[in-house]
Amino acid sequence: MKVSLNWIKDYVKLPEDMDLTRLAYDLTMSTVEVEGAEDLAKRFEHMLVGVVTEVCPHPNADKLRICKTDIGGGDIREIVCGGTNLTAGMRVAVACPGALCRWHGEGEPVVIKNSKLRGVESFGMICASDEIGLGELFPSETEGEILDLSAFDVPAGTSLADALDMNDVLLEIDNKSMTNRPDLWGHYGIAREIAALYNLPLAKIEPFRADVQSDFKVEIEDPDRCTRYIGVEMSGVAVKPAPYKMQNRIWKVGMRPINALVDITNYVMLATGNPTHAFDADNITDHIVVR
Repeated sequence: MKVSLNWIKDYVKLPEDMDLTRLAYDLTMSTVEVEGAEDLAKRFEHMLVGVVTEVCPHPNADKLRICKTDIGGGDIREIVCGGTNLTAGMRVAVACPGALCRWHGEGEPVVIKNSKLRGVESFGMICASDEIGLGELFPSETEGEILDLSAFDVPAGTSLADALDMNDVLLEIDNKSMTNRPDLWGHYGIAREIAALYNLPLAKIEPFRADVQSDFKVEIEDPDRCTRYIGVEMSGVAVKPAPYKMQNRIWKVGMRPINALVDITNYVMLATGNPTHAFDADNITDHIVVR
């Protein structure tokens, strides 16, 4: 199981100078085996948000273009790119020299360098989402599509980790060490354990209260194996993307964002450890039977 420390901080205020090695050791010795910790921002070292100021034709290649790109403070660099959706004013992910990327999202990561493409000097690379490991968070709709970050209102030169909320530490916890502790199968449970270890206050998850009237029926055929199952019917919902913060959080811990209706069920599960699922009512004949 992957755990985001930023998510944990919703429930327990960790000291700013928290020693992550010590945290991993204390959790391992007292509760669950922490197999590793990753500083997520390191995946995006030497990457920043650039703003394309002008798109010009390449003199020697029909499928390439020269993008004059502001990489911060009015520093305009020419970057040769074959992206099909490039336009002036677009915010893009720029891999500067020294960054690690996968060409077209395939193969082993390579170190980006200044280079000459078909006779034109190029600074770094303007990236597609899968070239920097973000294909599941920002899936491309067409081949050759560059990652469009125009929805993120940040100035040119902002580090990609800052712009996309990737300054986080991910803990990898061995599932086998917690099979007997279902109270730990979510971020809130791990936060409770950390609060107990260091005598820190634990925030409460306030219940959502609503006057819900529903005649939806759930039948449990084997109450010895399933003691409780709650169902409610909702209408007036729309299939659309979840807020970026929600997509970002579930992606960090290993799940692929789908849409708001699916993502909220996964978010609740990852937060509390309680599995939830949304069904399309058109596919349910009468009621849910738990066998």
